[in-house]
Amino acid sequence: MLTTRATPGEISQSAMNGAATTDFRDAFVMPLVAKVMQKVPAPNARDAQMLQLLLQWRKNGANVLDRNNDGKVDDPGAPIMDAFGPLMSDAVMDPVLGPQASALQRMIGKDANEDSGFTGGWIGYIDKDLRTLLGQKVKGKFHFRFCGGGNVTACANALWGALDAAGNKLAAAQGPDPAAWRADADAQRITFLPGLLPIKIRYTNRPSGIQQVLSFRGHRK
Repeated sequence: MLTTRATPGEISQSAMNGAATTDFRDAFVMPLVAKVMQKVPAPNARDAQMLQLLLQWRKNGANVLDRNNDGKVDDPGAPIMDAFGPLMSDAVMDPVLGPQASALQRMIGKDANEDSGFTGGWIGYIDKDLRTLLGQKVKGKFHFRFCGGGNVTACANALWGALDAAGNKLAAAQGPDPAAWRADADAQRITFLPGLLPIKIRYTNRPSGIQQVLSFRGHRK
């Protein structure tokens, strides 16, 4: 049997590419969102499937990749997260912010998507509010309770409502089967200034400073 071992350079490249193509919303926020949503039954089978696809995508790495170069992101979790992300922000924050939500959005875009490198947006607010709602240890809790006014059932229903609305939008555009939905990978490609490079490259979250990869040969005892 032929075996191969990845070189340190290949491992570093893989680690950096994994980080550079990870949707932070799904990787870091969805487990918390799902924990709240699962406090109540899903409103229908389609929405339950959508949540499971998001969690499965996270399990697979939550990467925005087009491995077969067909112009579509491989995993159906990607379009679901793109449609759900801004509606999730609304569901959590709008009940308290009301008309001030638009003012906050002018300062900080509500969604953390490809344009922001999947960071920023309102995901930090969502994370802290939902952790507080679930009774987890939170440093610097908000004065207000946002999602559901502090009621976990109301919050869960609001999040399911947001996911259902995202599903309605995707179903109208791509058909009724969530597993068949795909995001447009070509729309996420990176272009360069006119005259600089006449090519487009696949999406990757570009660092503004440096990239560093640490590898360990064993576990700390």
